[in-house]
Amino acid sequence: YNHNNNNNNNNNDKILPKKKISFFQKSKSNKKKQTTISTHILGKSYHPVLDYALRREDESSLLWFTYRSDFPIIQPYNISTDSGWGCMLRSAQMILAQALRMHYGGREWRPPKSCVKRRQDPLFSNIMTWFADFPHLDSGS
Repeated sequence: YNHNNNNNNNNNDKILPKKKISFFQKSKSNKKKQTTISTHILGKSYHPVLDYALRREDESSLLWFTYRSDFPIIQPYNISTDSGWGCMLRSAQMILAQALRMHYGGREWRPPKSCVKRRQDPLFSNIMTWFADFPHLDSGS
């Protein structure tokens, strides 16, 4: 790939050496060996096939905040949903909630799978309360 728009190819060859990108690496014996592309989630590495169940369990334990709708209208814009602009807010909330989760519960902490047990879990309950939206409080009624 030539980053320079000049037609002087001799200088470009010296600046940008041509290198083939491959999913194979040459070992010391000059034979090609296949390298595995891992999935990384919050500092943990997962093999795409061998660690599939572990990765899915880790992904499913992440806290997920979605858009809000039907909240009191924001005047003068007549907005009653955060769809289209709330992604930054929700992303920041998820990052902060995950940081709090890791701080108070550790990297290996998982919320209980049962909804009833999740509500009873002190850490999960606290984090959800800290990020809860209470539309009736927003309107002042």
